[in-house]
Amino acid sequence: MNPNAFASSRHSRTRAGLRAWLAALAAAVLAACGGGDTVDPFEPSRMLVFGDEHSVITADGRKYGINDLDAAGAVACAGNPNWVQEVARNLGLVFAECRSDDRAATALMRAAAGARSADAQAAIDAYLAADAPASKDLVTVMVGMHDVLELYAAYAARGEAALVADLEARGRALARTLNRVATGGPVVLVFTVPDLGLTPYALVEKAAHIDTDRAALLTRLSEAFNRGLRLEVINDGRLIGMVFADEQLQLMVRYPGSFGLRNVTAAACANAATPPETSPAALLACTNAAGALVGDATDSTWLWADTLRLGPTGQARLGLVALSRVRNNPF
Repeated sequence: MNPNAFASSRHSRTRAGLRAWLAALAAAVLAACGGGDTVDPFEPSRMLVFGDEHSVITADGRKYGINDLDAAGAVACAGNPNWVQEVARNLGLVFAECRSDDRAATALMRAAAGARSADAQAAIDAYLAADAPASKDLVTVMVGMHDVLELYAAYAARGEAALVADLEARGRALARTLNRVATGGPVVLVFTVPDLGLTPYALVEKAAHIDTDRAALLTRLSEAFNRGLRLEVINDGRLIGMVFADEQLQLMVRYPGSFGLRNVTAAACANAATPPETSPAALLACTNAAGALVGDATDSTWLWADTLRLGPTGQARLGLVALSRVRNNPF
């Protein structure tokens, strides 16, 4: 027999045996770790919404964005949904503020316009104390923008380093509250603060001041809050799911055409507050009716409703990512 042929045959058998042994070892490890088990998708029975106006639906079905009108000219709550509506609808949950039948409300609004992180924490504490938290509760939190704006208003009377330290501390404090919720049973979905340096508000502030690049400053302050949140929160994907709203906004601004957007720098609503005013109140009256939007703005192709709040396309993107977290994280 040809020695080379014998060696080749022997090596082939050795490699085959090694592959079989590795496959058996992998199967044993997988079984020992429970890796063969199927993770059941999380199906919440309730959704509790905390945070600021990004998440709010008012009692009469309006949002802080570009409200949709029906054929009769009335506000159609289901139209131009905000991100919490997208998530709730796909999970089969219903808001009392926006229902078309007599089903019981299973999505509960606890968010409020202008809320800061401390306000959200107080509302969450009330939920923990009196609302019978359960393992099938989905707690959502999108807050922090007004913390950034509050401390930004203190610049330059206070130095940037002090503002950054305060915002990191606020992010950490929020994270500790969320950790307490998650370790008590409910599933938590939390958003990072959008990059406020990319907002129309930031662009106006940048043009109005020469002391420093105000847009870049707002980005750094947003990052500070998010850094504190991310460093402190339990981020293993099993107790808390995180939606990186800052990264999603950066993508939409950098690649607008990929999201069907034509304008990512200006406010679409004609009645939008002008910086330095930051109140969202006027947005409750903003609609997609003729004359309610500026110039060639539409509710689908402009990113911003006003100088700080997203329009329907931005909201839809956040809702899509949030739903993906709920569906795919191994809660």
